Amino acid sequence: MKRDAREDVFHLDCAVEKHLGTEHLATKSTSFRNRFNSSSSDMSLEQRVAYVVSTNTSTPRFLQTEKVLSDFGFEVSVVTPYYFGTTREKQTLSNKIALLTAAKLISRGEEPWGYIFEDDIYKHELSRDDLSAVIKSETTSTLFQYLGICTEGEAQNKPVRNMCGRCAHAMGISKQGALRLLEFANLQEPRLEVDQKNAPRDELYLDVIVQGWCETQPPGFRVVGPLKPSVKGLDGHYGIFLQDRTSFESEIDKAPGALL
Repeated sequence: MKRDAREDVFHLDCAVEKHLGTEHLATKSTSFRNRFNSSSSDMSLEQRVAYVVSTNTSTPRFLQTEKVLSDFGFEVSVVTPYYFGTTREKQTLSNKIALLTAAKLISRGEEPWGYIFEDDIYKHELSRDDLSAVIKSETTSTLFQYLGICTEGEAQNKPVRNMCGRCAHAMGISKQGALRLLEFANLQEPRLEVDQKNAPRDELYLDVIVQGWCETQPPGFRVVGPLKPSVKGLDGHYGIFLQDRTSFESEIDKAPGALL
C-alpha cells in the first residue's frame, strides 16, 4: 500500500539556470507504509524518514532498497526525479536536483534528521546496526553523517571514523545541515578543492559537492557502520549501506553521451 505524502514545487537555483533556463521544478514525493517486519518492534522509537530517489518503484532495485530500509526501521518516502532528458549529463542533473529536493524536504520536516538514499543499496553483512543506532549517532554529529561512503587514496585502505568521500547512495543530514548544504551547493565560488574545476553551483554530481563541503568541516563527517570491506562490495566502500553493484548497474553510467 502506498499513499501520497506531499507534492510541492521547489525553487532550486543550483545548476538549473545554466542547463535549463528555469527554476521551477515539480517533484513528487510518495510515502510507503512499512509493509515489512521492522527490525524494531518498539513503537515508541523515534521515527526517521528515508527519502529514496527513484524513477520507478516497481523495479527490483527499488523493491530491494525499500525492504532493506523498512526492515531497518525507516519510513520510506520516494522522491521522483524531474525528467530532463536521456543523456548522461541530463540524467546526472536530474539526480542532483532530486537529491537536493530531498534535502529541502528534510529542512522543512518535523524530525531533527532525515536520510537520503539512491535505489541500489544493500546492508553491509557485518553491520548489526538498526535505526536506534543511527539516531544515537546523531548526537555526535551536527550537520551530516555518511551511512555509506566511497573513499579514494589513503582512506581507501585506512578508513577512519570521520572522513570525506564520494557517493550519494546513503546520507544522513540534520535540518540545519540540509540548509547549509543547500547554501553551499548554490555557491558560485570558490572552485571545489576536490577537482579544482567547478564551483558548487556548476558541479553536476552532488557527491562531489558534499565532499567539497565536508572538506570545509575538519576532520570530516562521521561514517556510521563497518569500516571493513563487504564481501560483495567495491574496494574502499564503507558504512551500513553499500551500492549493490553485483545486482544493479548505475543507470546514469549507462546513459549515452559524456559530461560537458
